[in-house]
Amino acid sequence: MDMSKGVGVFIVAFVVIILGVTFLTTIADTTQDITSLKTVENESIAVVNNTDVELANRQLSSFTLLRCDNSSANMTVGTGNYTVRLTPGTINVNPTDGACVGTAEKWLGTYTYRDIGDSTSRTFISLLPLFMALAVFLFAIGMFIPQFREFIGIK
Repeated sequence: MDMSKGVGVFIVAFVVIILGVTFLTTIADTTQDITSLKTVENESIAVVNNTDVELANRQLSSFTLLRCDNSSANMTVGTGNYTVRLTPGTINVNPTDGACVGTAEKWLGTYTYRDIGDSTSRTFISLLPLFMALAVFLFAIGMFIPQFREFIGIK
């Protein structure tokens, strides 16, 4: 009976460790994806003059370029032509010169964003793979070292 208990513990430990490592890689990949900086180039924006328009993504890190779709001229940042609110991901256009004055045509915007914009949240999320690895490691130690099992009360 004692031998079969040892084999059962080994099988359970093996399955849990394999599942833990599999989940660890998935958690690490997802964490990398949602915390990395992404670039959007020439997003088509239907602008209504002097009205906030939502972009396709929120949590912008920077907005680098805005131009009218039918013009090669770029709008100038900080001259009153347009304002961008990074956190809600909105833009307000007020063209004062160039080919797009008074039009409600499509505009093209280039910006960078993150799925999770708050740096504190990104830090906590980045720690998830570490904690998962520690949990799998401690489980492995607990299952294979008898003194550790006795220490935590598993016999």
